[in-house]
Amino acid sequence: MIAATLCWYCEPLAALDRCVRSLAGVTDLLIALDGRWRGFADDAPAESPADESDTIQKAAAGIGLDVVIVAPSRKPITQAPAPWESQVAKRAQACLIATELGADYAFVIDGDEWIEASPEFRGHVQEDLVYSVLYINAQNGHVRDGGRAIRRIYSTAHGLTVDRAHNGYRTLDDPSRWLHGNGRHVDLVEPVDLSHFITLFHDSSGRDEERSQARDIYRSKRRREQLEVWV
Repeated sequence: MIAATLCWYCEPLAALDRCVRSLAGVTDLLIALDGRWRGFADDAPAESPADESDTIQKAAAGIGLDVVIVAPSRKPITQAPAPWESQVAKRAQACLIATELGADYAFVIDGDEWIEASPEFRGHVQEDLVYSVLYINAQNGHVRDGGRAIRRIYSTAHGLTVDRAHNGYRTLDDPSRWLHGNGRHVDLVEPVDLSHFITLFHDSSGRDEERSQARDIYRSKRRREQLEVWV
């Protein structure tokens, strides 16, 4: 079983609908985690507007895809939504849920991305630990570059978590077995390239200015304060 893991927060409804519907025939399950993390837009609500989770549920139902939506945790006294501790913690939780629900692989996708895959794709995901897909940037729906291979499909056979950085995917049974991360600091398992069978498109141009600014501010803070470090 392949489970898509979607970590999202305040995304355009059209983008979420496109993202989820693109999973038809590609994954067997969608695990969607809502909410921002500490340090990201700290003055904003911890939870996305309700119509976003509704959009995800309706899109999944439209293609017959099982979906599990995970809301942010609640503060003990006020029961108000609480932000995730970090982006790393949020993605690690997605991996844990995928493993607990019996997924063999986690396919990582964001709310501003969507997939195009050939029917042969599923037959090539077998027993390897990590697979790469063709990743293409787009702007307002128009392709901006020729694409590159990027790791996005991870085996749960040895446990799966996220460590050190938001792209730091490794196995649980062996902390030195990295499926994705910074190759200058850790040894990475060689991926199987599925670029000929599946393409992942990324287009964040639909986000409003406030959401885009929050992303840029956080990325600057992440570098400045070393919120994600490899050494």
